[in-house]
Amino acid sequence: MSLTNLRKFREFYLSYAEIQQAVPVKSLTSEMGSKKIQQAVPTTSVLDITKLETLTGRFVLGWTHYVTLLTVKNTEERRFYEMES
Repeated sequence: MSLTNLRKFREFYLSYAEIQQAVPVKSLTSEMGSKKIQQAVPTTSVLDITKLETLTGRFVLGWTHYVTLLTVKNTEERRFYEMES
């Protein structure tokens, strides 16, 4: 990844902080104590599935569109352009 892309990833993460609510933070460990990859959304949690569906509906544009939207610094104005897109 280029330095420019890494900066854009960070800017996206900071601008769209609600996306972090989709993935639980806790990690799973086995009997041996080694970490395993966790599921993004537990299949038994309706609340997490609802959050994921909400976020999936919200983040429907491609990466290039979000990079362009990030140039709009006013949050309300950016939301307007998101809805128009």
